[in-house]
Amino acid sequence: MTIRAQGHFLSTIAFVLLAMRFAVPAVYGDVSDVGPCTTLLMSTPVLILSVLGIITGGLAMIFDPFGAQPQKIRQTLPPARGQAPALNSEAQVATAQIDKLVARFHDLPEDAVPMDVRIECDAIVDKHLPGLRSAHHDARSTVAAGSDDAEVLDHDFAQSLNRLSATLIRLLDNCGENARGRFEVEQRFIEMRHPDEGLSV
Repeated sequence: MTIRAQGHFLSTIAFVLLAMRFAVPAVYGDVSDVGPCTTLLMSTPVLILSVLGIITGGLAMIFDPFGAQPQKIRQTLPPARGQAPALNSEAQVATAQIDKLVARFHDLPEDAVPMDVRIECDAIVDKHLPGLRSAHHDARSTVAAGSDDAEVLDHDFAQSLNRLSATLIRLLDNCGENARGRFEVEQRFIEMRHPDEGLSV
């Protein structure tokens, strides 16, 4: 029996004795001559022991160091996704192209990327591309590798990647034009601020 169970038992017995102490006079009235058991029940030591029993039992139930600990909720991890299916050559080329474009975007200095371009690029890299790859992976897992259905899915996947690549190319070109424009402005400022007629070309 655990300490918590013992405390529950002790507090129950003490509560019953305390209840009987108040119930007996209500039933019999004067209990001075009912009997020795009743006299003992109505004595002050029994009252004290009953109160102490309730308190001790309650504390044992609350602070039992050896009682059952609350069971931790087991975290159920989602099943691991299967290995990515082998892509056909068209999808492989499209995947390699967009991966290079994404790497170029990450390599750009922060000042070279306008805010509107960064927002659009982040949407492609963080949302559109992962969502497309996940959906294609799930679709490919439902068909046999090398089948006509797999070829169609890979072709459509490549087409969608190419659309994203075209957008990234346009955004990267905008970044290049913006950076070159800033350079030209600085260059004109230097030419105006520091003219040198003898500068050899």
